[in-house]
Amino acid sequence: MKAPPGASSKAWATRLFLFSQLTLQPTMTSIADKYPKYYKKTNGLQAIDVYAVHQLFDIQDPSGCIQHASKKLLLSGVRTGGKSAFDDIKEARDTLTRWLELNSPT
Repeated sequence: MKAPPGASSKAWATRLFLFSQLTLQPTMTSIADKYPKYYKKTNGLQAIDVYAVHQLFDIQDPSGCIQHASKKLLLSGVRTGGKSAFDDIKEARDTLTRWLELNSPT
């Protein structure tokens, strides 16, 4: 950016630098602080399984459909059953459809 008339190039460059430092400072609020429902403390665990994720996020579903669908999505195509990701995702969809049927207001 060119310095305005009457301003020295060095002074203008200094102002631009200082302005960029003010505007490019990272915010002090972390994403976890901004969206706390999406983040859970794991208390230093090095590994966590899908069942612990369900417990941390307090998934309450007596039918088990939501947990089953979540497991299928989180582990699609990598479980020992030999199903493809496509098949696992299709099963997750079918399970969620069943949950909707069980929980339909009418």
